[in-house]
Amino acid sequence: MKKLFLSAIAVMALSTVTTFAQTAPAPQDLESRVASVTRDMSVKLGLNESDYIKVKNLNREKLVKADEIANTYKNDASMRNSKLAELQTTYDNQLSSILNSKQKEAYASYKTSNSSYTALEEEKK
Repeated sequence: MKKLFLSAIAVMALSTVTTFAQTAPAPQDLESRVASVTRDMSVKLGLNESDYIKVKNLNREKLVKADEIANTYKNDASMRNSKLAELQTTYDNQLSSILNSKQKEAYASYKTSNSSYTALEEEKK
């Protein structure tokens, strides 16, 4: 009886870990997305090293939150889109405080010409 009980707990724990692993993005996947987006932005916006680091941190924060929103509201498209739009507005405001006026103009162009600039998990599917 004791072995059966422990086996049942082990199976439940394993299934919980497996479920979590499927929904949470792999850290290296997140970091590769952050690096890719930031490198592209750096080239197009002409970021210096200090700005690159700030933008990379901002991109990491945005992508983590975007993934959380996508997972939390995966069954409610209108709420997910609303939360992602809110996140994008916040991101744009924070990014604006980092960029100079020439870079802001380049970002506006980058944003409209590069549909994958957000690198959200939903856009990959």
